[in-house]
Amino acid sequence: MESIDAALVRLLAGDASTLPSDLAEAYSVNCIAERIEYHGIAYFLYQQDILVPKALHKLIRQTVHLQGLWEISHREALAPLFGLLRARGVESIVTKGTALAYSIYDDPAMRRRGDTDLLVRRRQLQPARQALREGGWQRLTSKIGQTYQEVWRRDTGMGFTHDIDLHWNVVDSPLLQQVLDVEAMITRRQPLPALHEHAHAVDPVLGMLQGFINQTWHFNFGYEFMGRSIAGVRRLIWDMDNHLQARAFTPNQWAELQDIASLQGMAPVCRTCLYSARDRLGTPLPAHITRWLDTATQETPVSRYLSCKETQDAFWMDLAAIENPWRKAAFAMRRLFPSPDQLRERYGVTEGRAMPDLYLKRLGSLGRRLLASGR
Repeated sequence: MESIDAALVRLLAGDASTLPSDLAEAYSVNCIAERIEYHGIAYFLYQQDILVPKALHKLIRQTVHLQGLWEISHREALAPLFGLLRARGVESIVTKGTALAYSIYDDPAMRRRGDTDLLVRRRQLQPARQALREGGWQRLTSKIGQTYQEVWRRDTGMGFTHDIDLHWNVVDSPLLQQVLDVEAMITRRQPLPALHEHAHAVDPVLGMLQGFINQTWHFNFGYEFMGRSIAGVRRLIWDMDNHLQARAFTPNQWAELQDIASLQGMAPVCRTCLYSARDRLGTPLPAHITRWLDTATQETPVSRYLSCKETQDAFWMDLAAIENPWRKAAFAMRRLFPSPDQLRERYGVTEGRAMPDLYLKRLGSLGRRLLASGR
């Protein structure tokens, strides 16, 4: 797929206006369309009116149409929630894709995504859940490994279902929680009137750092797409996020990004993400930022964590990062012994299956992975 990706980069950056003829001959229209879908860039290609085979143009147009309908439906389902949260005294912030969609993109539908991430304080988790229920959202079973978040879904009854990832920590990793603090994120929140009069978004500097962590995690451990996990490929929509954010940054925001990233050992992660946007899309970076990125220490606890090859390696680093012995034990138990509902969903079985069998299957799987890793 590298040849398709290279062609898409040139189209997205404006370095080409047509798909190479040899590429169109070598790959099926559906194959190219699937790659465009993976990268989340159909809207941009449609806007640029590029020259592609008619069948591919039709698929791109259909994708853009569905994106627009999804965005309208998503906003209608999501927006009323902010009034309900405010009525219950819950201070919340929208992060990641939805925060970017309604702040740096000309049209929110341009920012392809599958859900909305919402962050609240742990002590306000119960009233936040009550607001979600009042708004017609239903809580789903969390996936194994999701310790500090849960998924809420609303079915519009009109062909779309919408998800909210409710977080009470910025990330699920105890090690990375030391980098991005919930209180700082919520205290520094900014109004997001394009979404709702009571909606707030993450501060741009902290939001960019959170995005870098999220992108790097998915690059190493996989991004879920069409029922499979794709690792080792940077999505072009991530580069577009970084490109648009970087162009909007003020000198003070660049200085703050450098200060926070240096303090938290995030320079290597910043370097990878910013240089990807620069090399692919021509993102302009201040000279002092590139000097910092080139000279900063390229190995830190954060960079080592995000470059783990196996999830069990990340688990051990997370466990070591927890100082309180009771919290350490609780974290380990949640990972080793998930809830019955989580196990049933993980292994695709009905409630009739004996739970001891599933727990033994879970422990056996973990044991084999530990032996393979040499621990």
